[in-house]
Amino acid sequence: EFSGAASAMHKNSTLRAVTVEEWVLLAKARTDFVAKHAALSAPDIFLPRLLLCCGISNSSLVTMLRRMEKMAEQSVDPGKAFNDLLSSSAVSQWGLPRIGGRKVIKRKLYGRITAYIRTGLKKASKESKEELNMAS
Repeated sequence: EFSGAASAMHKNSTLRAVTVEEWVLLAKARTDFVAKHAALSAPDIFLPRLLLCCGISNSSLVTMLRRMEKMAEQSVDPGKAFNDLLSSSAVSQWGLPRIGGRKVIKRKLYGRITAYIRTGLKKASKESKEELNMAS
């Protein structure tokens, strides 16, 4: 996971300095530069939550997918690494009550990513289409 300001915690607390709600706002920013850098900087544990957002830009989506791909490549067991991102303790930090269990979350992630790719392919330029295809 990233360290430094992105993962900063309040002193003598388990609360993050930048909350998941703030990462969501940054990831959905209208300015592509801000959204992409939020996707690059957010703690790993929040990546699935950010992928569940509506309205993220294509470059932010591709950035998040590439980060998850890189995590899988660096992991001895990519399936376990991904499941750890969807653990009860990880999901509890997302601020989404009653989101459901791991299976439900995986299904929602798959649906959201598929929808982004479909709509992104309709809107994207040739370069963006190639990026989305490579990321999926």
